[in-house]
Amino acid sequence: MTTPHPTDPQAVPPRQLRRSNDRMLAGVCGGVAEYLGVSANLVRVVTILFLLMGHGVLLYFLGWLLLPNGDGPSVWAGWRSRHEA
Repeated sequence: MTTPHPTDPQAVPPRQLRRSNDRMLAGVCGGVAEYLGVSANLVRVVTILFLLMGHGVLLYFLGWLLLPNGDGPSVWAGWRSRHEA
């Protein structure tokens, strides 16, 4: 019996950056925390620091708009699919 090599693409499924159900607002920080394997509270503190520096609002908005939801498509993809004729 052979064991898969750790670098074999079939051995380890790729991680996907998705919005999380561990949410305060839109789940962006929770999703980033799950992807990085760190505490959601740590990501929230870093996000607040970015908000205070003026960069966080745009980054959080883009994360909310473009990252897929934990159980479905992103807000942008959902909006686009509803409005395509």
